[in-house]
Formats: sequence, structure tokens, C-alpha cells
Amino acid sequence: MLTSIRERAQGWIAWLIIGLIILVFAVWGIESFFTPNPNVPVLTVGDTDVGLREFQAALQQQRDRLRSILGGDPEQAGYTEERVRQQVIDDFIERIVLANTARELGMRIGDVTLAAQINGFDAFRVGGRFSKDRYEQVLRNQGMTPTGFEQKMRGSLLLQQVYTGFAETAFLTPKQLDERLRLTGQTRDLAYVIMPAANFLEKVVVSEDELQSYFKEHADSYQVPEQVSIAYVELSAQALAPQVTVADKDLQAFYEENRANYHKDERRRVSHILVTLDEKADAATVAAAEAKVADLRRQIVAGASFEGIAHAQSQDPGSAAQGGDLGFFGRGAMVKPFEEAAFTMKEGDLSAPVRSSFGYHLIKLTGIQPAHDESFDEAKAVVTQEYRRTQAEKQFFDRSDSLANLAYEHPDSLDPLATQLKLKVQTAGPFPRSGGAGTGIVAEPKVVAAAFGEDVLTRGNNSDPVELPGNRLVVLRVTDHQATRHQTLEEVRGAVTTAVRQEHAKVLVKAAGEGLLKDLTAGKDVALVLEQAKLAWKQSGLVKRDASGLPPEVVTAAFRLVRPTAQKSSYDGLVLPDGDFAIVAVKEVKEGDPATATKMARDDAQHQLIKAVGEQNFAALVADLKSKATIVVHRERF
Repeated sequence: MLTSIRERAQGWIAWLIIGLIILVFAVWGIESFFTPNPNVPVLTVGDTDVGLREFQAALQQQRDRLRSILGGDPEQAGYTEERVRQQVIDDFIERIVLANTARELGMRIGDVTLAAQINGFDAFRVGGRFSKDRYEQVLRNQGMTPTGFEQKMRGSLLLQQVYTGFAETAFLTPKQLDERLRLTGQTRDLAYVIMPAANFLEKVVVSEDELQSYFKEHADSYQVPEQVSIAYVELSAQALAPQVTVADKDLQAFYEENRANYHKDERRRVSHILVTLDEKADAATVAAAEAKVADLRRQIVAGASFEGIAHAQSQDPGSAAQGGDLGFFGRGAMVKPFEEAAFTMKEGDLSAPVRSSFGYHLIKLTGIQPAHDESFDEAKAVVTQEYRRTQAEKQFFDRSDSLANLAYEHPDSLDPLATQLKLKVQTAGPFPRSGGAGTGIVAEPKVVAAAFGEDVLTRGNNSDPVELPGNRLVVLRVTDHQATRHQTLEEVRGAVTTAVRQEHAKVLVKAAGEGLLKDLTAGKDVALVLEQAKLAWKQSGLVKRDASGLPPEVVTAAFRLVRPTAQKSSYDGLVLPDGDFAIVAVKEVKEGDPATATKMARDDAQHQLIKAVGEQNFAALVADLKSKATIVVHRERF
């Protein structure tokens, strides 16, 4: 066939075809036939496509997020590459169907709402105020533009609107709430007994063959993990602050520019006498408290010492010893009735009895500090501190670009960065992929992820600048890499022997526990059965689902049990996380009484139930939208 083609490919048609092929390679290049198109759709939901580049970026973000949360390799925690990829696919599908729904419902995010959200991010603030320069710098460090970021923010806020519209508008009937209160308020009279696995250890004899077999089966549990040591330089605003040159003229100018920050609101100093009273006290108790506080006031008006009565009679343990003195405070520091009284009095006045959530107060105003602007001299210490901080932040952002450029221009050494930016090369490690212990730099998930990244670990390059909380940037490189190493049996013989003995003991205690449980459920005499096993019930009495002081697994098992009868308790057995065996008995079940629930309890139950119903509604909405959408996943393209 090839011979036939070659013989016939002699005319002008053949040359035309060859010319077209040459033109294609000239315009697009041969690499276009081998490099995936970054815009080729890998996922299509309705009329919306997700391109390869966008999908890969989201996939990498999810990998980084999991490493940060898990502190190591996600696959070791069960997050296989396929599972992570499916999570990203599901997330794209959910966001697209919800965004389409939002558009169909006419939902929009206005510029004012968007600006308010962005202005609220601490990362974009300098000196407590939004900074456009800081905003652009942070986005640039993340490889983003303001336009792209704002587009993503609009999308996120729009999805939040959809969620709020469906999840936070659920409702329930009084009957549903009462049923919830009956269940949450239910109590069960339970008893339990725990059979320790340790009691069976002395019966276990371990052979060498068992040790060898267990060690071989669990070899991956006995290894020294992969570890690295690093060198790094750190640029931080905090370290730069002490180096800032401070001149009085600069401080004066800073003070004038930020004068509003040095305004002091009015503050008042009071002493008080407290007669405590519960908010839900009955009429008789209230009357008694009113009579007592009125009597104390009469004594003071008649000439008795306020401080002396406060010391002897006030029921506020925090101020009674100081004669009731509470010191100076501004608005917002005290409960509202107390504050309103204190800020309407004249110096030296004694108030009428004032009731708050704590009880009745007698208030004496002992001093007033009027609102005023601090002078430069008064505020100089704070001004100096703020000036150093703001100047250090400016230097930090100015040097951030230099740090990134030097790390890129000199990928095989930190010395140029340290020399030109006057930074110290520091060391840390060794540490594994799960990170180092404590609060040092190797406990930072971003640092660990960078150290074990392919470019740093495999290629030996400097890392990109790693941004850490508190205006800190770190560039690091790996100085030593120790691969994962399996330990020998001799290195871990003691640990393996202990593990094998514990496994045997768990089997023995479970068998003994199940036998005991069988005797109890068969109706044998409980006291006799436990006496023979040398065990005794731990009686807990009536407990709620959230009972503390008991093994949580025991409480959970008790509330799963069927209701007991008048003649016979309900029993269950379970293996506890530490291998011990527990037997649980429920003697009685009492439903909660909605009529006795406090307002706070009803409000909490209603909030939780509405939230649960709302989330179910939202999940149902998403499932319905997905079922109606045309979804095509091009798995062969990624």
C-alpha cells in the first residue's frame, strides 16, 4: 500500500497536501500536537466548561490544603489521588449548578457589598486601615490580580447567598420542637462494668514465630520516617521594627496624621454595693432584696460610710475588700443599666437602687475623666511603637520583592539573600512530612510542604517565599535528606513483643466479655455472674446523652439499647478503643419533658434543629440540581 501511495504522490495535489502540512507546523509548531491544550474542557456542566488549567490549579490547591490540615502526605490518611480528584470534580459541579441557580433567581453581588468584604480582611490592612498597596502586594504574592480575585470573591459571595436563602430559612412546627426536646432531654438509668484487657496479659505466651510473623505483617509500622533538615532565611516586620530610625519630627508628623487614634473617651470611676439577685427569683426573694438595698441606702444617706458598708455588706467579692471601688471605665465595659446610671450622675452622687442581671446596686460616682485628645508627649510612647510598626511593614513589603527575586536568581544558595538583605541563615531539623513538634518554624505546615516539595527536595532549589502569619516570609532549602528506613526486629523487639501480647489479650477479654454478656441476656442471676467474674457494676443513675465523667462509648451504647422491661434490663457489650471490654445495662428510660425546658434550652434546640433541617434542605437542593444537570467528565484529559 505504501508503495502505491508513493508512486501516485507525484502530482500537484500531493504537493498541495505537503504544503498545508508545512504551514500547520510553521504556525502552531509540532509541540502543539504533543502538549495538552490548557483550555480544553475536562468537565462540562450544562453550558459551562472547566478548562484543564483551571482544574489542575484547583487540584493542586486541594492537595496543599490537605497537606496543611493533615500535616503530611494525604495518601497516608486515605486521600488517594483519585479521591482528591473526585472531590475537586464534585466541588466544581456543585458550584456551577448553584451559580446557575443564583443567576436564574436574579441574585447579584453589588460593588458596595464586595468592597465591604474585601475591606474586612486583616491581610489587606496596614495600621488598622485598608491599604490598596498591601492589597495588591498580597495578591501579587499569591499569583493573582485584583480583577481575578474580585471575580472569585463575587462568585463565593453569590454561592453564600444561595446557601443562606435555602439553609437559613428552614422552619419547624411546635410539635417537632417538643419531640426534639423529649429526645434530647431523655435520661437513662445505666450501669456498666469494664473488663480490662491487661488482666489477661499474664495468660499470654508469645513464640518467636509469632513475633516474626507480626513484625513482617506490620513492617510499615516500624520504620524511621523520611526526614529533611533545612537552612532558611526569614524576613519579618517584627524583626525590622527595632532597626527603624526614629526622629522626633517624623513622630510628630505621624501623630498629626493619626491624631484620631489618640482620642480618649470619657471614663468614670465608681464604687458600688451589690445585693445579688437571680433574674428568675420569685416575688418574695425580690422583695427581700429590695428591702435590704433600700435599708443600706438609708444608712449611707444618714451619714454611714459608703466604703465601710461596701466592705461589710457588698456581695461582690471582687470589689468589697476595696470598699466597692471599681476604678475607671468607659462606655461598654459594664452591663447597660449600671452604665446608664453611672454616666448620668454627678461626681459625689449616690444612685437609687439599680437592678441588673447581677442584682441590685448602689452606685457612688467618685471621679470623672473627661473625653480628650492625648498630647504628643502623652502619646509619644504609643506613637513611637506604632510608627516603628508601620515603617517596618513598609520595609517588609519593599524587601519582599527583593527576597523573591534573589531566591529565583540564586536558586542554589541562601547566602546572596542573607548578604544583600542582612538576614541570618538559620537551620532546623531533621523533621518528617508530618512536621516538627512544638511551635518552631518546622511546626508551620506551609514550611513543611515547601521543604518536601519537588522543586526543593528533588531538584535542590531554594523554595519560593513562604508567607507565614504576622508578616513573615521564609525562603528555605534542604541541606540533608534521609529516606524512609525500615527498622529491624532486633531494634524494636520489645515494642513488637508488647504489641503481640496486647493483641492476644484483646482477643481473650473480648471472648470472656461476650460470654458474660450471653449469661446476662439469658436471664442468669446478675449478682452471681459478676461475682464469679470478680467484677462489680458501676452505678451511674439517670444520665443524659451528654453525660460527662463516663466513657463516651458507654453512654452512646446505652442510648442505642432497646427500652428495658419492668422485669429485665437491656444489655449490650462493646470493645473500647483501648481494647478493654465494657458491658452496659439500662434499667429505666425517662423521656424529657418539653414543659420544663427553659427558654434557653428551647431556643438552643430550635436553633440546632432548624440548622439541621436547613442543611438537609440545602443538600437536597444540590442533589436535585445535579440530577437535572447535564454533566460530562472527560477523565481521559487529565
